[in-house]
Formats: sequence, C-alpha cells, structure tokens
Amino acid sequence: MSRALLAALATGVLGACAHGGQPVPPRAPTTATVLGHYYVDGEGLNVVTTGMTVTQPVTEGLSVELRGLADRIEVNTPEHVHVDEGNPDTGHTHDGDVDAITGASVRVVAGDHLEEWRFEGGAALKLARRVGDAPVTLTVAGRVSNEPDYLAFSGRVSGSVELFERNTALSGFVGFGRDRVSPLEAPPGELALWPATHLRLVAGTALTQLLSPSVMASAGLGASLQSGQLSSPYRRAWVRTTLFPEHLPDTRGRFTGYAGLSWALGQGVAVHARQGLYGDTWGVWALAPEASVAVELGARGLVSVRYRFFRQWPASFYQPRYEELLDVRSSDVRLGALRGHQPGVKLAWTLWGRRGTAEALNVQGGYELSLLRHLQLQGQRETRAHIVSLGVQGGF
Repeated sequence: MSRALLAALATGVLGACAHGGQPVPPRAPTTATVLGHYYVDGEGLNVVTTGMTVTQPVTEGLSVELRGLADRIEVNTPEHVHVDEGNPDTGHTHDGDVDAITGASVRVVAGDHLEEWRFEGGAALKLARRVGDAPVTLTVAGRVSNEPDYLAFSGRVSGSVELFERNTALSGFVGFGRDRVSPLEAPPGELALWPATHLRLVAGTALTQLLSPSVMASAGLGASLQSGQLSSPYRRAWVRTTLFPEHLPDTRGRFTGYAGLSWALGQGVAVHARQGLYGDTWGVWALAPEASVAVELGARGLVSVRYRFFRQWPASFYQPRYEELLDVRSSDVRLGALRGHQPGVKLAWTLWGRRGTAEALNVQGGYELSLLRHLQLQGQRETRAHIVSLGVQGGF
C-alpha cells in the first residue's frame, strides 16, 4: 500500500490524499464539499446540520477557503425525562443535554417544544510554498457563529512543514475567541450579570512520523484558557429540593493529548489505533481510546469501521444534588462521571474520476451510535443517540 494511501486512510477524509506524495500542481482545481449530519437522541433532541466548504485557488500556492454551516435544532422533551430535574414553582428552566454535534445551547423544560437556528460562517487564506526541499503551509482563518442568544467570534493562525523527504510532518496553531451570551430570560435575581462574555486562547501542535513504508505514528497536544462568565444562564444546581442558578469558576484551563498508530496490512487494508487524554483545572479527566479498520473496495470505494470508548471522571465541585448552597455549584451532567460507547461505520465512493485526485467526484455516508451513561445519576441514566452523515465532494 502506498504512503499516500496510508495517510488518507489514517485521516479518514476523502480529500486528504488529493496531492499525497506528489508535488502541488501550479494551479490546483476549485473544490467544493457539502456535508450534512442528522442527530437524534432519546432526550427529545433533533439536530439537522448542513455545511458547505469551497476552496478557490488565487495564484500559485495561494488559495481562499469559504465555509458556511446551518443547524436546525428541535427539542420535544417528554414529560418524564426531567421529572426530578425541574421545579415550576421556582420559575427556573433546566438544560438537560447539549447537542453532540454543534454544542448549541438548549433552553427547554419538561414537556416543552423548542425550535432554533444556528448559523456559522468562516474564511481562510492558505499559502503553500517550498523552503528548500521542505513543503510549508501557512493558514490564517476566522469564524463567526450566531444563534438567538449566542454570538461567537474566533481566529486562528496555523502552519505545517514536511521534513526528511516528507517522512515527518510537524504542525501547530494558535488562536483566540470571544463569545457573548444574551439569554432570552436571565436567571432570577441575576439580571445585572447578563449579557455576559467570555474569552478563550488556544494553542496546539501535532507530529506525524512514517516509521516504515507501512507504519505511521502520530501524536499531538492542545491547550486552551477560558476566562469570563463561564456559567450558563439556563443551567441549574439542585440544593436539597430547590434549583439555584449554577455558579462556575471564571477561569478554566483545558488540556488534550493523543497518540496514534496506523498500519497498512496490505491488500487494501489498514488498521488504526489512537489513545486520547483530557484534563482541566476543574478536576475533570477523561480517557478516549479508539480503533478502526479501513478496507478498499476496488478502485472506487473505501469503508471504515470504528469503535470509540469514553470514560470521564467528574469535576471536583460537581454534585447531582447539594446539601448546602455553595459558592461554586453545578448539576450539569456533562461535568459528572460518564461512560460512553460509540461504534460507527463510514463509506466513501468515487462516482467519477480517479480516487485520490481533487478533480474526482466523491460521495460519503456514515452512521454512529452513541451510548452515554451518566454514572452519578440515579439509575445511571443512559442517553442513546443516532448520528447519520451524508456528503459529496468534488473539484473542477
């Protein structure tokens, strides 16, 4: 199996091998990708996500990328879902779970119906050059997203270099973001705290190394620092029998890391293993091992089967229910102990052209099942979700 195919299977992205192992052509083609996701879970949350990315060459080695995305969020919460998690006498609403794909906010009480749209747009300028014998890329990108109660801006500068006859790839990025939360209804007694903002700084690096013609290793580290109003106006903390607005620390440091190995077995088969690690200054720790197998289906198809396990330990201050009113408090289940299983399958097929070239027309589809168990809730409640994806990518 060629080095370029191994890299393509490792990333699992149709266009990743468009120029793998070959010099960048003087005028790369215009490429467009349209991708959609449908998410539905047992908590009554339905999210339809559609996005499109267009990459347009400007001059040799310089290209512009435009990206747009829209989420349609619908919540139909059954009366029984939050039977122990809301008290209408307090006037509070309670946020049960967040959309796994987009992270969009959800404001709903038991038995309520909600529909909301979220829009996101972004642009990037990418420059590809050779410094000596080493291919180098530099990308500057910006993004803005908007929904009825949330406005976010972010920017990022990233770069990569391929060394030692392209056997070693090193990349890194730095970025920033600013979010503004304008709740449709501020928590009782906290009107002066909203609207509120929070800032974030992010940075990371990754290394990919070919160990042999058929084995590739990779590793990466990332970090972010958040500051400002990190509490949600919609989440509450149980204190004995009453719901109070959550109060979170005003800073949070988050750290991620991973190490992976990809092995091309031959006959169009490759296996991948990856270990992810997460930790933050709130005391949350998580492990996320995953493995996948990718198989070529002749000259046009590629199918991959993946399994991911997730185990999270809770924040130091998290409790499903407090016995006294503390300054730092949250009953957000996402800060508690979690265990998850996520198997999935993905199929990519080339309808026209030669697979691995930017001019080819490709389609892809996938399905994932998410089983997330909340270990500290009574009965260890499980959220079951289905995620379906469909996309098309081509160049001209």
